[in-house]
Amino acid sequence: MKLFLIRHGETNYTESGRLCGAIDAPLSRKGVAQARKLARQLKRHNRMVIYSSPLSRTMQTARIIAGQKARIIRCPELKETNLGRWEGLTFEEIRSRFPGAMQRWVKNPLTFGAPGGEKLRQLQKRVLKFLKRLERADHNGCAVTVVSHSGPIRIILGEISGKGLNGFWKTEPKTGCLIKLNGLSRLNILK
Repeated sequence: MKLFLIRHGETNYTESGRLCGAIDAPLSRKGVAQARKLARQLKRHNRMVIYSSPLSRTMQTARIIAGQKARIIRCPELKETNLGRWEGLTFEEIRSRFPGAMQRWVKNPLTFGAPGGEKLRQLQKRVLKFLKRLERADHNGCAVTVVSHSGPIRIILGEISGKGLNGFWKTEPKTGCLIKLNGLSRLNILK
């Protein structure tokens, strides 16, 4: 299976350095341009199935990529991590309002999460549910494209590499990035 992981295009939140999380923000002009570039990069794949987070920024990206040639399947499991009381804030605002919390989250994301938000293990559980569904699906030779957010993409890459959550912070998929993979062959959890 040809598998493409895509992080949605940029939003006004990402442009201003604000955490978006579960906020339903649309693409900015730059984000639309990034999605168009992704569509051109994937143009040669005539048969494609697209799985997308249902949030606006991912659905807009998916629609631009899909054009008239692909169907889009909404997957709530692919939503970004809910960052609770940190949503919409910059890193500086978080450090000021929640002293020490950001440092604890970066140091140990397995046991610490944003106040009122989702824990990393909860995100992992959601994404693994999606990956099991993806592995069981018959895509009939179509390329599979997953349009999501940095958190779920980090989870997927951790599972495929066999590192799980240990390398969560080591990868930072940029907005509008395209990651090409050769299927799910290294997913230990699914075997």
